[in-house]
Amino acid sequence: TASTLSTSGTVDGTGAVATVKDTKGNTVAVYTLIIFGDVNGDGDVKLADYVAVKSSVVGTAFDDDAQAKAADVNGDTEVKLADYVAIKAGVVGSGVTVNPYK
Repeated sequence: TASTLSTSGTVDGTGAVATVKDTKGNTVAVYTLIIFGDVNGDGDVKLADYVAVKSSVVGTAFDDDAQAKAADVNGDTEVKLADYVAIKAGVVGSGVTVNPYK
């Protein structure tokens, strides 16, 4: 069967939502994009992501679940210092090493 895909939000970043519908317009599936390290949803790992994770490590909550998942680059289900260090490496150009599925 044929289906259609529509997106909302920032299409290329964390938090973007894709909705798949069948030919009758019924929603078949809804997916939220998570890019590990891209906490603010702009599609890149930049200083703003690093600052957001730093704030989280000292106690500031994320706005939504997608941001928290993107910040947890080592996949241990918590945003901690190791995630902060990994995202910092991405900001300075070394790349972000992710392991979300241990």
